[in-house]
Amino acid sequence: MPIIGGIKPIGNSVAQNSAVQCDTPTEVFSKTSSEQNNDLPKNTPDGGLSTQTQIVSNSIETFDISVDLPCSGHAFLVTGDLEKLKGVRSVEFYSSNKFKIKFDSSMISRAQILGLDIFKTYKATEI
Repeated sequence: MPIIGGIKPIGNSVAQNSAVQCDTPTEVFSKTSSEQNNDLPKNTPDGGLSTQTQIVSNSIETFDISVDLPCSGHAFLVTGDLEKLKGVRSVEFYSSNKFKIKFDSSMISRAQILGLDIFKTYKATEI
């Protein structure tokens, strides 16, 4: 039976029996420990995270808005539209008309969030 890419079919053929056997699974599926360490963020000498990691974490912001809703039953409309925006991490509805929005400011701005079409119908104000 032929071996293709380090994988050898078990049985008469691959079509009849789809089970496969790897001759050297560690070579096919693993990295050396030095390769794995290159994928991880590096710590700085003072014990903090690398600058690249700090920039990413510093771009997450939170702000609250008040929305003129006729009733709290309309909150799902606002929440649904906000959650569809690329860069919005979470939306929390609280009180009768207030929302807490967590977003990645490197991907979307507060002005873009407040410019959402639904806020033409239900006016939103940052609080």
